[in-house]
Amino acid sequence: MTHVTVTSSEAMDLFLDLAKLRLFAPFMSGPITVAEVARMTDVSPSALNYWVKRALAWGLLERVGEDRPARYRAVATRFRMDPTSVMPFEDMLDRRDHSAWERMLRGFAREYRRVADDWTFHVYLNNGDLLHRDLVPAWAMDASPAAMPTLPLNEWGVMRLSRAQAQALKEQLEQTITTFFAESSDDPHDEKYLFHVALVRDAPPTS
Repeated sequence: MTHVTVTSSEAMDLFLDLAKLRLFAPFMSGPITVAEVARMTDVSPSALNYWVKRALAWGLLERVGEDRPARYRAVATRFRMDPTSVMPFEDMLDRRDHSAWERMLRGFAREYRRVADDWTFHVYLNNGDLLHRDLVPAWAMDASPAAMPTLPLNEWGVMRLSRAQAQALKEQLEQTITTFFAESSDDPHDEKYLFHVALVRDAPPTS
């Protein structure tokens, strides 16, 4: 079977929630044990077992053979679903992105706290037109740029582009991510990095 259509709203949540999906994804590559997936995803086997049992009940996983420990695999390599048939479109977007945003915010907070506990917020124009919103540790308010600590990348902004420029930027961003993903480290001692890259036409608030 090449694809399965998912109709249960609970099962859909497994695919919409990135934190849950990353636990399921290894089973899509072929038969694997719970212990192996737990090591890959840095979660406890007991926590992973909870989701394996639910995925089995939803018909998303199947046991392969009678070996011990048990090996499981996804019942398909492609899953299709229509979340907007059971929830508003905005709710679907929130369920898709909420856990990932929370995880990213926790990562930012951890990295900033490693540098300082006391931070100042600076808003200013650079060269008269580029708006900056910078978090600066209190101890570095009067420090030279060279003394500033290295912080995670977290840039937000609005720029005016032609359709062709926007398409070129989109393709360049996608290619950069693809290149580094292909070259990602296999060393278990290296840190994992969470990334989010987006480019979309601006939609100002309506009120």
